[in-house]
Amino acid sequence: MKQDPPLVSYKYTNNISRSVFNYNQTLRNINRDDYRNASSSCDCESSTFRYEPHGHVITGDLRIVRNRKLRRLLEKGPKYREQSNIDWTLNKRMLIKAIDDYVKSWSKREGYHVSALEEWSETVKLIISNRINNLQHRKFRPCHKILEDPHIKAYLTELQSKYVLVPADKAGNNIIFVCKYYYIHTLMEELGINSGTNLDSAYVNQDRTVDEIIQTHASTLEDVFDIKLQQKEKNLPQIYWIPKLHKTPYKARFIAGSSSCTTTRLSKLITECLKLVRSHCTAYCKTIRERTGVNSMWIINNSLDVIRALEEKQLFLHHVSTWDFSTLYTSLPHAQLKKQLHDLLERVFTTKGKSFIATNNFRTFWANDRTSTRYTYFSCRELCLAIDFLIDNIYVRFGSSVFRQVIGIPMGTNSAPLLADLFLHTFEYDFMVKTMKQDITKAIQFSDTFRYIDDLFSINNVDFGNYISAIYPSELQLKDTSISSTEVCYLDTKIRTGDINTPFRINIYDKRDDFTFRIVNFPHMDSNIPANPAYGVYISQLVRYARICTSKVDFINRLRGLSLRLRQQGFETNLLQKSFNKFFSRHGLIVEKYGAPQREMR
Repeated sequence: MKQDPPLVSYKYTNNISRSVFNYNQTLRNINRDDYRNASSSCDCESSTFRYEPHGHVITGDLRIVRNRKLRRLLEKGPKYREQSNIDWTLNKRMLIKAIDDYVKSWSKREGYHVSALEEWSETVKLIISNRINNLQHRKFRPCHKILEDPHIKAYLTELQSKYVLVPADKAGNNIIFVCKYYYIHTLMEELGINSGTNLDSAYVNQDRTVDEIIQTHASTLEDVFDIKLQQKEKNLPQIYWIPKLHKTPYKARFIAGSSSCTTTRLSKLITECLKLVRSHCTAYCKTIRERTGVNSMWIINNSLDVIRALEEKQLFLHHVSTWDFSTLYTSLPHAQLKKQLHDLLERVFTTKGKSFIATNNFRTFWANDRTSTRYTYFSCRELCLAIDFLIDNIYVRFGSSVFRQVIGIPMGTNSAPLLADLFLHTFEYDFMVKTMKQDITKAIQFSDTFRYIDDLFSINNVDFGNYISAIYPSELQLKDTSISSTEVCYLDTKIRTGDINTPFRINIYDKRDDFTFRIVNFPHMDSNIPANPAYGVYISQLVRYARICTSKVDFINRLRGLSLRLRQQGFETNLLQKSFNKFFSRHGLIVEKYGAPQREMR
């Protein structure tokens, strides 16, 4: 029987983000009384890096770092891994142990004695020993980690005492310096701490302690949902924010850091169930579209769904518009969110004709019986209860205080995107079904509408803006973000109307191109990473460019810009060329549209 070849896997060393980003540490140790008045303010007034609209330092300009060595390190981004000196003895011991472990596991699985692989094992160990002996005789330059230099560590600590270092929204590989006073003050305003009243706030301060809330969650999760919390899950999310530098003026994106908290496991189960629900809705709406020509499923996975639709229909664009839900996550009304999702789930379970959704870490499917202990089963009622519990128990920590979010759902919660996505879908579906019954021509006019969570794209529909209040609830504000009626930027594309010969024109759009500082978005080859996956990034970007760009010139410009950028970051020209040849041989069909030979596009 043919066996799969062994897979090469990598275990990476820690990147520099753990030492650089300090928002968790800052908020964990915060005393909010220190930030209630201007007397605890800052010295941003005299800083050349002050952002005028807010009057405080908010910058990705790394000239703020005066130490040259530290600045050069931070320019490589938080995912950069400093090189380590090689401990050959340790590496040899780890490899030999891995061989022995494999022999034992194979023998147990196949039912043989370990001696069956003795010859193979000794041969592999000999090869490893010889390779290591040869490598040990090579001269490797000693590595001196910058962040272990006492002077640089002291300077970084000084910076972190004045600023909160966070990633940028839409540019997570860039390090942003935010005045610590402004950072804390912004969080306090969001939580309604300085307002004197919480009546208009999305958050309500709690009298219960963190431990009391965790204990209540633990009891309910075990009794109702059969989820027994592990020690690392007995925690509440910490709220923090990252700057949205692509907005004018800069805005804040608030996030609940919930990678491991009381509701994380339940939220992940809900996420898998809602993915299945969304797939059913997509299939159901596809059947309606095939029968009527009306598309009542506006949800898309990415911009390629839009491009495929345009190419399949060969639509000639004469009017385009894009729209954005302002503060979607923080505006969702809890009562209406639960009602809409309950109604949706009841409809989906009924039309599917199934009693349960079964889910675990590997698979989610519809079922009529609870037949296996390997899965968690949710009936319609149980899934509604789980969603209600999650929405009603959104707590965040700020220092020693705890707040419950009573309006909206926090980013950072696993199921938040799907909850928001399906909430909006219920209104879109109802609108399309109602319109189809009244005027099918009007319904078809709205059928070329696409939405990726809070970003919406409408094609050849000059009336879309007039129907917003008829589609969505008044709590949600939809803002027109179109450049003009003939040109829009949607997700990672710029789309323009065409002419008599060209139905439409599409090229790459990147919000980060408008940032006032250099964006870090590809690996540096002097980082402590293997080379092959890094060159795979080059190929994947070329595939993306080719799928999006309708013009050969746009594709070539992006290709050359990417190649230049990667060479500046240590990629070798000859290996980039080999990677391009590999791209062209594997994905030649998607560049056929350019009608150009390979040598012309190098």
